[in-house]
Amino acid sequence: MVITSSELAKFLSVSWNTAEKYLLELAVENKVVKLKKEKVNLWMLK
Repeated sequence: MVITSSELAKFLSVSWNTAEKYLLELAVENKVVKLKKEKVNLWMLK
């Protein structure tokens, strides 16, 4: 499953910054992987 920070923000009804913070915390915990494609951050479950 691949998701963007914006998609997660809409799904959780939070700001983009909050969604990005949650995703970065999950990346530190090694639960998701951050992929950079052009100008978009994509997140993938491990």
